[in-house]
Amino acid sequence: MGNGVVASRLDGSITSYEWDTDGDGYYGEYEDASSGETTTLSFSSDGSYTVQLQVSDNGGVSSTATATIPVSLPPEPSLTASTESIGRNQPVTFDASDSIDRDGTITKYIWRFENGEIKHGESVTRSFSVLGQQEVTLIVVDDSGHRVETTGTVSVYPKPSVDIAVQPTEPIAGTPVQFEARSDDPIDTYEWDVDGDGNTDYTGRSVEHTFWKSGDHTVQVTVVTEEGIVNKTSRVVSVDPERRSNSRRTSKRSRLAKRPSSRSA
Repeated sequence: MGNGVVASRLDGSITSYEWDTDGDGYYGEYEDASSGETTTLSFSSDGSYTVQLQVSDNGGVSSTATATIPVSLPPEPSLTASTESIGRNQPVTFDASDSIDRDGTITKYIWRFENGEIKHGESVTRSFSVLGQQEVTLIVVDDSGHRVETTGTVSVYPKPSVDIAVQPTEPIAGTPVQFEARSDDPIDTYEWDVDGDGNTDYTGRSVEHTFWKSGDHTVQVTVVTEEGIVNKTSRVVSVDPERRSNSRRTSKRSRLAKRPSSRSA
């Protein structure tokens, strides 16, 4: 922003307008000068610039006017996403914290999405229900009123389907249980948590595990596609303690039956 230079003549007409735009004292046809009722300038760096206008009228009288124009640097926006590929309706966070203003401060962060939705803030979180490439625009405004924008895209994919098959369906404590992740989508990795601690215990589409304690056990599988789209599902597996107890009693009776008698005839 700066001061305007206005020229007028009350008792005649102005015949020439000559500008000194770099403060060297030369007007009009000289290098770095210009002529005409208006002139357009651009500045490559910030600072304070002096512009002078010299006008002459039809009576041969000349006069000058001066304006000082303060120039500030525009902000530099930076847009990053927590992931470039997401599943439908999965949240993604957009962050503008790396945006800078070299000679001032950024006062506004404005986010514009393809459906016309507007959000404000240094970072925002959003999900997308439409598949495909989705464009996001970040607009930053600094304390001098400069507005600069940049755009980015995220790819939205369908979430992969996944179910867990268990064999046997009524497992016995102390015996192996087979788990298989079934999906109609191409899966890149499978990660299994069979003890509920949130850590990966096994990898692979099919795994085997033995539960030594009876009761309900939650088994979870997390699948990831080649595009990095994540989905997970869980299943409660009930381990029967009675059948384990019966098995032990049967085994004990079998051992007793095979033990030779200590009685003498």
